[in-house]
Amino acid sequence: MNRPISIGVSACLLGHRVRHDGDHRLQPTIKDDLEELFQLQPICPEVESGMGVPRTPIQLVETRYGVRALEIQDPGKDYTQKLGQVAKDWVCANPAICGLILKSKSPSCGLGSTKIFNQAGEISAATGYGVFAQTVRDLLPGIPYIDEIQFSDQQARIQFIHAVQHYHSASNSMDI
Repeated sequence: MNRPISIGVSACLLGHRVRHDGDHRLQPTIKDDLEELFQLQPICPEVESGMGVPRTPIQLVETRYGVRALEIQDPGKDYTQKLGQVAKDWVCANPAICGLILKSKSPSCGLGSTKIFNQAGEISAATGYGVFAQTVRDLLPGIPYIDEIQFSDQQARIQFIHAVQHYHSASNSMDI
């Protein structure tokens, strides 16, 4: 018997009030288009790493140690390791995950769309991946992923759904 197809989704996109300001970013299209096709697994790496709701926001900052996820009001608070560990733990706890829909521009979940700042607080010309997103991509290099902005494009949405189904089929055939 085939296992259900599970995809990880940023919890804020499913209407969970987990954002730094206590709000959400519900994307009805994600829920409406996918909850009958897939088992949706909400994840908020920032909450899972121990940050509360509400909380002081974090941002990606280029430092001499590389890009770090630092608290905006207190740059001495570095959440990079915690977010990376949340990703590792999440991947281990969810071995059946076949796709990801993550929050764009997020310092934890962004998929190449997250602003990077210098240590003076100025926006760099570069954008990057959130810490959770990058760690999951490193651990699961072939997994399909998309953010909510890309998902709003019908063609990209269809391609993502097909990629998830293909990934699921390929992983099921390896289980035999």
